Amino acid sequence: MAELINSSSLKHRERPEVAQKRIAAFRKRFGEVHLLLVQHAAFPLAFTPDLLYRLWANFQRDIHGKNLNIPWIAVADLLLSPLCNEVGQELYEMDITIRNELLKILQAHPEFGQQRIEELSNFLLNYIQQHLYSNDPDIHEFAKVQRWTALAYTQPTKAARELAKVLTELDQNDKVEQIRVASLIETFAEPLSGFAPLIAYARGIGHLARGDVRDAISLFVNFMNMEKNSLERIGYNFYLPNEILSEMKREQDTSFARSYLGFRPDDVNHVMQSLLAGMSCLLVGVSGVGKTSLLQHLVSLPVHEYYLGKNKDRFIFLSFNANELTRPSALAYYSHMSLLLEPILADYQLLSSLDKNSLAITNEEVAKQLLFERVESILSLCEQCILVFVLDEFDVAFAKVEPQFFYVLQELRSRVKDAMEITQKNFADGGMVCSDKSLQILLRLIGSHPGILKAAVRAVVNGCVVNLEEETEVHIIGKLLLDRAIVNMCENLWSSLSEIEKYCLKKIQNGMVATNLAVEKYSVTEVNEALKELVLKGIVIEEKHHSDKVYRCFSSLLVSYIAQQIPVLGLQLDISRQQVWIDGTRRANHLTPKEFQLLRFLAEHAGEVCSREETTRAVYGEVHDPRSDDARLDALVERVRKSIGDDSRPPRFLETVRGAGHRLKEYLGEPF
Repeated sequence: MAELINSSSLKHRERPEVAQKRIAAFRKRFGEVHLLLVQHAAFPLAFTPDLLYRLWANFQRDIHGKNLNIPWIAVADLLLSPLCNEVGQELYEMDITIRNELLKILQAHPEFGQQRIEELSNFLLNYIQQHLYSNDPDIHEFAKVQRWTALAYTQPTKAARELAKVLTELDQNDKVEQIRVASLIETFAEPLSGFAPLIAYARGIGHLARGDVRDAISLFVNFMNMEKNSLERIGYNFYLPNEILSEMKREQDTSFARSYLGFRPDDVNHVMQSLLAGMSCLLVGVSGVGKTSLLQHLVSLPVHEYYLGKNKDRFIFLSFNANELTRPSALAYYSHMSLLLEPILADYQLLSSLDKNSLAITNEEVAKQLLFERVESILSLCEQCILVFVLDEFDVAFAKVEPQFFYVLQELRSRVKDAMEITQKNFADGGMVCSDKSLQILLRLIGSHPGILKAAVRAVVNGCVVNLEEETEVHIIGKLLLDRAIVNMCENLWSSLSEIEKYCLKKIQNGMVATNLAVEKYSVTEVNEALKELVLKGIVIEEKHHSDKVYRCFSSLLVSYIAQQIPVLGLQLDISRQQVWIDGTRRANHLTPKEFQLLRFLAEHAGEVCSREETTRAVYGEVHDPRSDDARLDALVERVRKSIGDDSRPPRFLETVRGAGHRLKEYLGEPF
């Protein structure tokens, strides 16, 4: 495949007027019908006789269904014509300029147009699909290049993103590969015209690899002066090679030094040093002093190269101008900040799990949580990354957005830090050293809610809990819930929820499956929507248990707080721990597997009479035999009643229905 990428047509292009004369000469010699095949053959970057024959066979009609009547001899005529160059064994290509001219003619033709381009793209993608997994590196590389060709015309953003990834992952010492990839990207200049910075950067890399340093510097300076919105869309930042940077720094009289390093250096240095120290910045100035120009300068790549040095790869700058908001609000800010993260999520292949349309969200709390989730998802895979939101015209927020928004920004900043580190710092601020084991206990019980965590640390420092490692979790939570600040935090969180969200939280603690929630007040659809909201808010965590979705609250402490607010009167089963709760209190008596299986089966049909035949099959896995199983089942029922304290007459929970079977009453689901 090296022949395809490094062929002469990549190094030398025909002038447009020469390309047009060659095409006209072919038309004159072979006719318009032959030229139709040539136009279709121009779509792949290179072709074999087999691919060319398949193009001939598959595109014998125009987009309206009219037969083109292209003769089969046109395949051989094209391969033997001056329009084709053989670059490898049975591998042919056209000069880039000729190819682009032919594709322009095809796109402008009323019988073909963009629809035919899309059809060619789909055809080529299907043709090379099997070759993408070939063990032969040449065949695999050929298929990849053809795939990019197809995508460049129909999905240019996707093609640009993949090519940018290849470009940024190049080995800086492999000059041959740099030339190959740079030349390849340059062949897509026409369909990827919306990504001019990518093409310009690739050209600079190619010239540098060939040793043309002066031309490379000129190309990189041109690259730095370009608008970078297209690069933000594909989620890539390009950094200048060290060789170019060194050369630019040596030549202080270059346009680079004058335009970039010489622009407000004191202000820029102050901001960059603050970022390196992990601090936020606020630039204040009256209208017209150049704040927007300074912010645009701060997000430019050469500034990162010069001021951040070896740390430049850790920073991801995300720019946002408040004037873009039709109606400034906290909701609008959260939604647009989430939108800025989408290219990064796509790069980490996270977007499918967080693909909610941020601009379509109408609930402020949900939009906030989506922003938090996206930030945390990115940083969970790139722990050293630092996300920098550059908010221009931020005075709009001061004038028109509620104050709570600024507390949320502060919370977002603190949430991305390691919870262990934050908690340890809170203990240190209180003058107390806490072991890692104690920290883990506290985090396990409370979760990562910053406000509750801080209040809990303060309570522990004040002696609320003497030794976290020696006391049981139940006792620790009980003592923490005596602290007024912690209770206030829980109350605020609880009161912020809707009635259906509260209802779901009451029902799903410790793993109730979503389909079991649609009882009494709400439909299955309403419950599932409420669960999605709770997951987005981070209050409920969704997990997979076999084929079911299982939910749990993020904090055991919050679970206990909720349980204190709601009187629990009935029987509950903790399926995962095989425990029984009566009126909100866990029974100490241990049930055997058969005893618990009986309760679980009856709970699945709570309120219904289950026949002895059904119960025997569910508990023992056997067909019911009245001669032996009736007595065995009655004995099992009595043992369960005794274990759960249900030995009154008549029984409160486990009822025997004479002549019919058994029924479980007052079943509430899983415990809080």
